[in-house]
Amino acid sequence: GYDITCTDLNPEYVMRVQELGLNCIEHDTKNKFPFSSGQFDLIYSRLGLHYFTEEELYSIFSELKRIGKSILMTVKVVDDIKTSKVILTPDKWNEIISNFFDIKSFEIKEGILYNNKSKWIEIYAKT
Repeated sequence: GYDITCTDLNPEYVMRVQELGLNCIEHDTKNKFPFSSGQFDLIYSRLGLHYFTEEELYSIFSELKRIGKSILMTVKVVDDIKTSKVILTPDKWNEIISNFFDIKSFEIKEGILYNNKSKWIEIYAKT
């Protein structure tokens, strides 16, 4: 019963999601979203925002605040695999998100993620 809109930069993933019957558009998160202000009750981001620099995140969160009323997200804390991911400390995530949203829940979790021991943060915040 939910109206879901997905975005991804990779056209292959967009196509896969569309094949599942969901609305999905190709979009680079670094750019302004093609949605109206306040269009979404909830924005969900799972393990994607830690790919961006701190400067990019300020711009992204400004845009997410424009289009959404709340956000539920997970981000990595420690990068166990050598990648080009930007991994920020929990304090830095708290600082950035607090500039745009009122954090309601901020939990650091540990476990196995993608077959590796990892730490991540689960955050729920509202405008």
